[in-house]
Parts: sequence; structure tokens; C-alpha cells
Amino acid sequence: MKYTPSVLCFITLLATLLACKDSGLSTPSITPTPVVEAGLVGIWEGHYPSSPPGTEIIIFKSDGTYQQFYQNTGGYFYTGEGLWSLENLTSGRQRIRLEGALWFPLGPHIAELRGVEPTDHSQPHTFWDSDTLESVNMTTDLILQIIPSGNPKGFALSQYAYDIDSGMERLSPATH
Repeated sequence: MKYTPSVLCFITLLATLLACKDSGLSTPSITPTPVVEAGLVGIWEGHYPSSPPGTEIIIFKSDGTYQQFYQNTGGYFYTGEGLWSLENLTSGRQRIRLEGALWFPLGPHIAELRGVEPTDHSQPHTFWDSDTLESVNMTTDLILQIIPSGNPKGFALSQYAYDIDSGMERLSPATH
């Protein structure tokens, strides 16, 4: 079987990534400067093209609490609150854990499952981290990645992908 050069390049890249993951080498930090808690405080918003489209707002407070709001054009509205924390991973990457928050990029029908499989509610759903090629379970908390961005803060908060074929949705600092 003959492979095109682009397929061979992809296979080589994938093999290299998997070898690094299996060797225990750490994934480099994807933010050039580590983020501190004070840099997260404020209002963050994400706009999701789910059906119907929706907007999520998360307010990070300096006392370690957050408020989460979601509304879609179909009239659904959600509000929640809890504690948040910044996690510094051994790989140098950072993420935020929001206790009790929901995952909204695909709309409320997925968010209300609270991280369980839609077809088997006894199993946690596995979200996908395309950077580390690892799965992430979020059955009781929402976990957000900190990624570089061209906004004034220099970083955005990324929702983990629902599955290997879906894209990531981002929360950015509110501009109003």
C-alpha cells in the first residue's frame, strides 16, 4: 500500500507524539508566562454555535468563588456558583477547576448530564485533550485549559473537546 507524503508526515508526527507521551517526557507549557490567580479574576465569556446558539459567562472572584451563567436563544437559562482553583500540572501546563460547574459548548442537553455518557449514565464521559493526547473526566467539576491568545490578557480559557473529532470552544475576557 502506498501512502501520500502528507499521510506519511501525519503518521510520523503522531508516532513521535505518542512516543514522547509514553516515555514520560513532560508536555511543555503552552502559556509562555505562568498565569496567577489574580490574572483570572474578572468576567469571561464564550459564544457557542450549538443548536440553539448560546452564551456562557463565568465570573472569577478573588475570594476563590465563581458564578456561571448560560443562556441560549431557545430560552434556556442556567446559573450556578462554587469554588475555583488554579492547577499547576507537573508538565508545566495550567488549568482551572470549577467545582460543580457545567460544560456548555454543545448546549444544555449535554451540560445537564454532568459529565456522564449520554447512552450509559453509570459511566463518566471522556473529554479529549488534543495537546497531551489524554482523556479528561469531568463528572463533578468543570476543567478549563489555559492557552495562549491574542487578547489583552495574553491567554484564553479553553473547554476540552467533547470527543476526538470536535473542536475546542474558548472563553475570553469580556469586553464590556
